[in-house]
Formats: sequence, structure tokens, C-alpha cells
Amino acid sequence: MMNHVAWHSIFVILLAVMLSSFYTAIIKFPEAHALPQFTRLYELKCSKCHLAPPSLNNTGRRFLQNGYRFFREERDKKTIKDMVKLDRTIPLGAWISSQPYENKNGDSRIRPFQDARLYVGGGIYKDISAFMRWDLERERDYRFGSQLATLSYNPTDLLNAHVSWTSVTFHDISDTLHNSRQLTLKPNAVISQSFGGADNNGTLSSPRQGIHASGWLTDNLFYTLGYSGNAEDTVIGSLSTLSGRLAFDIVPMTGYDSFAITAGAFGMYGHSKNSNSRKFDRIVSDVQMDIPLIYAPVPGVIRLLGAYLWAKDDLGQGRSAHNRAWYAQALFASMSKGDPKWVPVVRYDEYTKNDRQDVFKELTLNLTYYFVENFRAHLEHWRQLDVPAGSDKDRSVIFRFVYLY
Repeated sequence: MMNHVAWHSIFVILLAVMLSSFYTAIIKFPEAHALPQFTRLYELKCSKCHLAPPSLNNTGRRFLQNGYRFFREERDKKTIKDMVKLDRTIPLGAWISSQPYENKNGDSRIRPFQDARLYVGGGIYKDISAFMRWDLERERDYRFGSQLATLSYNPTDLLNAHVSWTSVTFHDISDTLHNSRQLTLKPNAVISQSFGGADNNGTLSSPRQGIHASGWLTDNLFYTLGYSGNAEDTVIGSLSTLSGRLAFDIVPMTGYDSFAITAGAFGMYGHSKNSNSRKFDRIVSDVQMDIPLIYAPVPGVIRLLGAYLWAKDDLGQGRSAHNRAWYAQALFASMSKGDPKWVPVVRYDEYTKNDRQDVFKELTLNLTYYFVENFRAHLEHWRQLDVPAGSDKDRSVIFRFVYLY
């Protein structure tokens, strides 16, 4: 298995380097493009930190890792008395979505109210920051509850420490494995599949108790380290889950506010005490690349994403299951006066279950339109192209509005 893993990792990294060389040789151009509470606080547009919200650009990634601050000098201006004072803007944000139309396998549904989210986050005091989110979702029978919460200590670029109820990839600043920064309504297979189910039948995007560290080892090398519980566990048990991430930015000398390409790897090892002490591991290689098109008839940015995951789950009684998942995605963020307007997305997913005996292939087509940066509409068609023999192919069409305040 490791030879297979190593070969694919080397291939992804070499591909990233070749694409970066091509990119550097042909592209030269100027700047491209938060939650609304941050735009109100700093009196800036969303495009300061986002390519097409919620996807981040380089400024947004640094803002996130800096404890929701643009400049470290902001921390030194506060005194202990500031801890009991409110900022001139309350760090509160809200999300509301409406789904006027959904058709799944020929069954049509209308949901004028789809879901709502409440966000609170930002710098609390000097090197301390926090972020919390509560959801009211159809998938949870409209029960209001905490989806994620994290308290962070951000003393330097090298070290950011977090205590969290989040996914293991939440503190990663790339979009490839992050479940909250994708435009598609259907999540990609790498973060959404449970494979052999040893991790409490959870996924990379499942919330769990965790202690994490993140930061920049160099100007171009980002890392995360984590010790967390199993998926959906409210405590960390003995021998739970270890995770780590390295991502390398290859940035050509341009004025564009984004990175050209990021190549990375993620690993997770766990031991599920709730499933007959079953062990599991996940290994991922991923790549993300931006290609600006400023002289095209429609100016904008192409963003390419891809990830390949290898999964191993103990099944008990000396048996194990090996599975895989990968996806490739392309989006084009068309720009008007520096803001995103039309953003078409196409993604292909492939994954296996049952020790690679069952293969699933899926296609996602999404078109997002931004009326303004905090109000957008999604039209998405998802369908299964291939499923195991004897299974029916699923498909859906969804039209959704999303408003953030």
C-alpha cells in the first residue's frame, strides 16, 4: 500500500511543480479578491479576503491564521479594560438559505426555509481569538445546536494553538479539504465518505473534540498537528486520533492577491474504542491552483482543486478494508469591478467501499451567481455516473438562495 501511496504523492507534487512552471511563464497581472461581521469591523469588501465567498485568497488565509486580524499591531493596542468593552461592531454574523426547488430522483420538494446559521467570532484580547457557529438545519430536523467552536491562542506566525469542537481539517487554510469553504452544495467524496466505518462511521468533515496547533514553518510551508477524539465523540478517549498536515505554497512574483499553487499532504491515524478497538488511517495528497485571466473577454480566475485519499479500516477478527477516494474540480470566478459574479463549478468524484469492491462515480455541476457579495444563488445538478451492480443511480437538481449578514 505504501508504495502505491508514495507513487501517487510524488505524481501530484510533480504535476504541481510543472503547472506552476507553466503558470509562472505565461501569467502576469494585478490584485484579485469574510464573514460579514469582519467586513463591518474593517469596513472592507468581502473580496479583500475571498476569491468567491466562502473560498479564500491569500489575504484571507493570513487573516484567519492571524486570529482574525490583518495586523498584529492591533493586539498591542488593547488593555485589560478592553476585555469588558464591546467593539464598535458586534462580531456577529448570520446565514439564511431558501430552497425554492429540489428534485431528487424525480421527487420534487419546495423549502422556502432551508437552514440558518449564527456565527460569533473574532479577536477577543491580544493573542486570543474565538469562533463559534450554531445551526438550524433540515438535516438535523431543525434542532438548533452547536456545529463548531474553537478558542485559539495566536502568539506568532509559527504557532497557533486551538481547543476545538471541529473537524480535523478545520484549521487548514487551503480549500481542498475544508468542508466550510466550498461552493457546491454536495461535498466532495474525500471529506464526506466514511469508508470502512472504524472512525465511529465518521468522515474527515465530522466534528470531534480536539487540541490542534497550526502555523507557518517558513513563509511558504504551512502545517497543522492535532490530537482529537473519534468522529462525533464529545470526549477524547485513550488512543484516539492523531492528525497532521503539510502544505507548500509555490508563488510566482506577481501582484495578484493569491497563491499560484499549493501542494500538500494530510494524514490521520485513529483507534476507535467504541467499535471493538478498531484502528483506522487516512492519507491524502492534494493540490490547489489559481490561474488569473485578466486579458480574457471575461476577466476572472480559474481555480483548480484535487485530492486523492487512501483509507484503511480494521474490520475486526484480523480483517481490514482498503478503500480510496479522489476528486478533481474546476471553477471559474468571473469578476466585475473586482467582485465575483458568475461562478460555474464542475467536479468529478470517485470512491470505493467494501474493500474496493464497490465503485461509485459522480458528477457535480454548479452555477453560482452573486447578486452582491453576501447574497448569492446556486443552481446545482448532481448525479451518480456509476454504482455497484444492483444499485440505482441517484440524481438531484437543487436551486438555493443564500444570504449572509
